[in-house]
Amino acid sequence: MLNLLKNFISNVTSYCKESSKINVLHYNKYHVYTFGWVALFAHPIFYLLCVYLNHLADSIYLRGFGSLTAATLLVMIYNKKIFEKYIAYYWIFMVSYNLPFFFTFNLLNTNFSDIWLMAQELMICVVTIFIANIAISSIIILLGCSLAALTTKLLGIPYGYDLHLFINHLPIYLLALVTAHIFAYASLIGQRDQLEEKIEALHILAATIAHEMRNPFMAIQLAAKNNKEVTNEIVAELNNFNDSKHNQTSLKKSPTTAKKF
Repeated sequence: MLNLLKNFISNVTSYCKESSKINVLHYNKYHVYTFGWVALFAHPIFYLLCVYLNHLADSIYLRGFGSLTAATLLVMIYNKKIFEKYIAYYWIFMVSYNLPFFFTFNLLNTNFSDIWLMAQELMICVVTIFIANIAISSIIILLGCSLAALTTKLLGIPYGYDLHLFINHLPIYLLALVTAHIFAYASLIGQRDQLEEKIEALHILAATIAHEMRNPFMAIQLAAKNNKEVTNEIVAELNNFNDSKHNQTSLKKSPTTAKKF
């Protein structure tokens, strides 16, 4: 049991260290693209469902602003060459507004209705998925919830929330947060294992290519060596032939030289 606890603490510590190294500005383009389209249409649809079907309080202005942020994000994506430097920062703002701020505001505005209590848990999980850095995602959730509570106070929206309710809700939110980070950690480990497998595959491929290249080079080297030996033999034969020819020519000339004497 003690070993299991030590392994758990070690894994949690390892995840916190690895997660804190993740650059929050390195966003997943598929998350950005999908969330932009979902938020664009989800705000008006859920406004109609909340107001006319479930008869819950909702704000058309906050919904409209949420759709506007989504439309702006999509415009920035489709004009990435122009807005590339700003997409990451705007993505953090959009996540902060559309998830922790908006969900918490509606939770307080509906006096902790069951629908928004469940949605709050979903919000925590989604923020953790979108923002893998554990420190930044926690700050975004806390900051968004705090700003939502402050906004409801400034607008004079009454809601009943005491210490007893907070104690009852806290384990649920902590469970959602821990569960989301467990899945995020599993995803992080999976990505790292895939990267290691790719690197190992590249090493094997490089070794195979080097081996295959070495074989023809050795064949060429061996052929060149053989050609050099054959060439030396041919040169030697030519030299011998020239020497013998020269000797024959000398022998033919020698009787003529004797006659003159």
